Amino acid sequence: MGDYEKAFARNIGVLTQREQKKLRNSRVAICGLGGLGGITFQMLLRAGIGNFTIADGDRFELTNFNRQVLANCKTLRKRKADVASDFAHTLNKGVRVRKIANFIDERNVSSFVKGADVVVDCLDNPISRVILSRECRKRRIPFVFGSAARTCGMCSVFDSLDFEAVLALPTRGKKMQEARELLKNYPKGMPILGVVPAMIGNINAMQTLAVLLKKPYVKAPYFIFFNAFSKEPFCVRKI
Repeated sequence: MGDYEKAFARNIGVLTQREQKKLRNSRVAICGLGGLGGITFQMLLRAGIGNFTIADGDRFELTNFNRQVLANCKTLRKRKADVASDFAHTLNKGVRVRKIANFIDERNVSSFVKGADVVVDCLDNPISRVILSRECRKRRIPFVFGSAARTCGMCSVFDSLDFEAVLALPTRGKKMQEARELLKNYPKGMPILGVVPAMIGNINAMQTLAVLLKKPYVKAPYFIFFNAFSKEPFCVRKI
């Protein structure tokens, strides 16, 4: 038994050997490696995904420490994409990681999604989300969307529906220049409790595995919702 088979042996029984091989041969593209993306990336690595494309143009800073699993004193001020790639090889020496140490925009989105079986949106930048969702819909690549703020978060999979239409974004049908103007005042840096992106990141990973293995998953316009301070923290409902 090789290192890969030993590392992921506890998956077998939940997954078949054939399903594990499928994960090993799959490629997942994760955009954003912060609160949502760090845990999504880690859990998909621990599931045995063998190929990744990752993108983030940011560096770790102290304000990331409350919620970003790859942020610590040793990674402070280092590029998130570099840290994530190095971390991946501490878990699976054979994993293939293509990293883009830049933010996703119209110039690089096509390269980012190329070859991906699933794209996971772990962004906090609305215009990048629009760019990414449009590219995925054009290429018919399943788009896993996760979002978290304050004590709440949500997740769903877009495999045919228009992301902008489902979320009633004002950018629907607009050219990118106009879309940027419409979203330029979108709030950033909102307060957030660290358990929330961790929870949604795990749901992102769960949904991604379900898509890859053709298991049941929650499709837009239905969403999985999480509320940290609730007697019923989870629900699935239609937007």
